[in-house]
Amino acid sequence: MKIRLRPATADDVGAYVRIARGVASPINLTIIDPAEVLAEINSACVFMIKRDTEIVGYISYEERSSTHTYISELAIHPDFQGSGMGSQALGTLLMDLGRAGYNHIELVTHPDNPAKRLYERHGFTVTGRIEDYEGSHTPRLVLSRRI
Repeated sequence: MKIRLRPATADDVGAYVRIARGVASPINLTIIDPAEVLAEINSACVFMIKRDTEIVGYISYEERSSTHTYISELAIHPDFQGSGMGSQALGTLLMDLGRAGYNHIELVTHPDNPAKRLYERHGFTVTGRIEDYEGSHTPRLVLSRRI
């Protein structure tokens, strides 16, 4: 099933919150407050993941330098998880980031997050560990890759 990424707008806040609530868990900290979502859309590069006309997820990144970026979110609604859409979205974003001149990509994930395998399939390796991520009292793995 082919997906496409399109820049998020203020009109996407409701869809973003719906997906975020679907994936939120103790190991997946995500923004679910509409005002915070709007701030995220306005301050980061957020893309909605679409299949045909349906929004099935979102992915976002933040620039750290002219060659280094941080993938801050990748969320696929639970109804569509395991269908390959997350892999397609990540692959598309990585190609776009490479074309834009980024060669160092990082992200963080919980050690028990099943998506860790997805990241590893896309060339990410564990390069660090944070024991108390953002005061959550839960650990995170830092994963990195070069393009």
